[in-house]
Amino acid sequence: MARRLRVFHSPIALGPVTLRGSAFAYAAVVHRARVGQLVELFDGHGTAGRGNFTGFEADALHIEVTEVVVANDDLRDVRLIQCLGKGDKIDDVLRDACELGVKEFVVADAARSVRKLDAAAGAKLRARLERIAADTARQALTPRVANVTGPLPLLDVFAQAPEPLRLILHPLAPLPFFEALASAAQGTALALAIGPEGGFTTAEIAGAEAHAWLPVRLGSSVLRTETMGAAALGALRAFDDT
Repeated sequence: MARRLRVFHSPIALGPVTLRGSAFAYAAVVHRARVGQLVELFDGHGTAGRGNFTGFEADALHIEVTEVVVANDDLRDVRLIQCLGKGDKIDDVLRDACELGVKEFVVADAARSVRKLDAAAGAKLRARLERIAADTARQALTPRVANVTGPLPLLDVFAQAPEPLRLILHPLAPLPFFEALASAAQGTALALAIGPEGGFTTAEIAGAEAHAWLPVRLGSSVLRTETMGAAALGALRAFDDT
């Protein structure tokens, strides 16, 4: 069976659709789409439109959507808070998180974050991460595109968390990760916070606990900041599948 070219686009509806801008460039320039080729448009919120390319212009592609499909997304809602690390480590953290189905990815500025960003640099980082989130969802065939927010002060993130289950990963925490998951109802929405290279400060742990965050440990090893997200999300997927 021929594989459909998957393109990020919104809104999704039956009938004719025209692709322009980055979606046009991706399909026409990168993948050299042709008339009659199968295509799947996805909106990042679980809806897809399937059809065929019907025509080309210098700056536009035309599609006829003949089927609209709503994905059965049974993953729990997870918001991952990742503190800024050195260099571009956060790019790979986001890719892994998107493949594992996070709903929201929050970039946080912690006391021990080596990398500090002004407003302009923060906006530039967020724009790049939004592109990575969309690209990863397309490649991984996931139904959702993670919403990217931040950079935000870490203590503000702790104070504003709406999820009923809030976990902050710390290697010396007495409570195991799986025990914290088992204490909540199945599928409970979850916020998960990961520190920078130097870890969380005592004040940050206290600030988290003041807003009902639970420090938890994931095994006996001390994982790197760029490793912890994928390890925790993989463990969460395994827990939810049992």
